[in-house]
Parts: sequence; structure tokens; C-alpha cells
Amino acid sequence: NEEDNILSKDVKINDEEIYNIEYLEKKKEQYSKSCFDFLMFYLIPIIDGIEAGISFIESSNECILIKKTLDIYKEIETLYMELLTYFGIKKVKVRKKETVNFDFMDIIDIEETNDIDLDMKIESIVESGYGYFEGEDLSQLVRVIRRPRVIVYKYI
Repeated sequence: NEEDNILSKDVKINDEEIYNIEYLEKKKEQYSKSCFDFLMFYLIPIIDGIEAGISFIESSNECILIKKTLDIYKEIETLYMELLTYFGIKKVKVRKKETVNFDFMDIIDIEETNDIDLDMKIESIVESGYGYFEGEDLSQLVRVIRRPRVIVYKYI
């Protein structure tokens, strides 16, 4: 079969083709960096503002303000998170009282404790982290776009 013969032949790549492949790989990396920079500097701060608005409204004592505004903020947050998920971006999961991971978290403050079980555990999350995930269910973290910022307990 002629098709099998074509597939079984050795493919030779000349220097110009290698250069073109390297050039395209470099352009792909530059494009990826530009996309991540856009997310980091423009889109994620909008989500931070929405989350701050939700937090403020939830802690407010104004029932009218809460009812009318909270639903709108939550809908907007959902839309932005769906947009990020479409591009493989989602929050890096960080939970209170889990051990701090120095590989992808930034510690911005330390809260002293006399409970040894809380030593180097997360006291609170100041800023959410975001990452680029791959896989059918977006379960494989490939790159951290913004590191989560946390406060940790330190045993004294």
C-alpha cells in the first residue's frame, strides 16, 4: 500500500526547517507569556475586586444592599471564573489549617500560636492563587500564574 510506504520512510529535516520549528516554539512561548501576563495584570485583579465586593456585602448589615447586590456580584464572579476555566485557568486550592507549601505559596505574615499542631499551617488566605491546569478534568497543575498569599501559624 502506497500510504504505508510514505509513513515508513525516514523523514529528513533540513537546517531551515529546524530553524522554523525553533522559531515557532519561541513564538509560542512568547504568546503564552503574553496571555498569562494579561490574566495576571488585568483579568485576575477584576476577579479580586468582585470577591472583595462579595465579602464586603456579606459582612454588611444592610439587608437591602445584600439582597439586591450580592446576587449580581456572584453572577459576575461565576462568569469570570467560567471564562478562566475555558482557558484552563483556575484557582490553586489552598485551605485553612493545611500545611504551607513553599513551592507555590507566598507567606506574607506569621500568626504566633501555642498550639504545636498548628505550626506552619495556614491561618488565612489573603489572596487567591491561580494556575494553568491541563488534563480532561483540569486536574494537573502545569504553571502557577499567581502564587497564593497566606498567613501561617508559627508555634512559639
